[in-house]
Amino acid sequence: MDYSYDFAKIKAKYPEKIGLEQMRVICHISKKTARYLLTSGLVPCIDTGKKTRQYTINTKDVITYLKATPHNSRLTA
Repeated sequence: MDYSYDFAKIKAKYPEKIGLEQMRVICHISKKTARYLLTSGLVPCIDTGKKTRQYTINTKDVITYLKATPHNSRLTA
């Protein structure tokens, strides 16, 4: 699938810090893939160690990942 992203709308719609679920929605990926991106360091995040709301992610880091990764080679699970 080819998704085009409007980065200005993403910045306007989401707060500066987001969680795993919001990142998943922005990137159009599964929870498993989103968790892989965070744990592998492909998308920088802060691991709070909690069971819920475990990851704190900067929206700008998600946008940087989307810009750096070609649409057709983006991980999907």
